[in-house]
Amino acid sequence: MPLSRKTPLRRTAFKRRRGPIKASPKTLEKRIREKMLDDLCREVTFLRDRHTCVRCGRGLLDLNKFGKPTVLHWAHVITRRIRRTRWRLENVMTLCEGCHFGFWHRAKIRMQDWPDQKAMEWFEMKFTDRYAMLRLMQNDRSPLPDATLVRMYLEHERRRLAA
Repeated sequence: MPLSRKTPLRRTAFKRRRGPIKASPKTLEKRIREKMLDDLCREVTFLRDRHTCVRCGRGLLDLNKFGKPTVLHWAHVITRRIRRTRWRLENVMTLCEGCHFGFWHRAKIRMQDWPDQKAMEWFEMKFTDRYAMLRLMQNDRSPLPDATLVRMYLEHERRRLAA
């Protein structure tokens, strides 16, 4: 005898959306501001690290193991979701594609939020001052940084590094 249900299945989780997701003008403005700060911070990070991977030393003109040009990534030590450290230059670095996914995000495969312990030990050895600063910032409960001040700081750093 086949099994039957007395009540029909509810498919509320699978309802189709009608039209695009609408966001308020304030939300759209916030996204645009964050994208602009991300682009500026990425540019400053690449200038600071001279467009080379801080782990293996590959640059834009080098070839990867497949004979293709190196792709550089803007990598964060503490996840980008935490706004307090998202645009801090102590928290970002330039990694090539292989180092970013193969070394730094190895822990993501095991569903952990933070980089692998070996990767963090490497970061602590290579960047002792930055690691100490990030440890202090990790427990900081000060208000979120003002976007205008962050933009001014990053533009100043860009001018300083470009000179």
